[in-house]
Amino acid sequence: MFFSLNILVHAVLLDKKPDEVPMLVESVLSKVMEEFENRLTSQVELDFRVVFDQELGLILKLRDMMIGWIHEGFQSFFRSLNDELLKQESAPLEHCSIRLYS
Repeated sequence: MFFSLNILVHAVLLDKKPDEVPMLVESVLSKVMEEFENRLTSQVELDFRVVFDQELGLILKLRDMMIGWIHEGFQSFFRSLNDELLKQESAPLEHCSIRLYS
């Protein structure tokens, strides 16, 4: 690879005047840096997508677990409330601890 790069640089610089070389080198280096940044950005984006796709499954599982916990909590709360209301309904009114009217 180094040999072909050397030939390419030699071919580009062969017909240039010495005062044109610095500007040409700067232009080539600028294009090389731009391409490097583009490829690096593309690779980082690809890596991020891979990680995100892998972690998305975990995030969805955690979400479903939390929904389940909340659902169980509400079910438990409403069962307890129902049991308490049934107890209050069968108890005489003077012993009721839940007051519906102020």
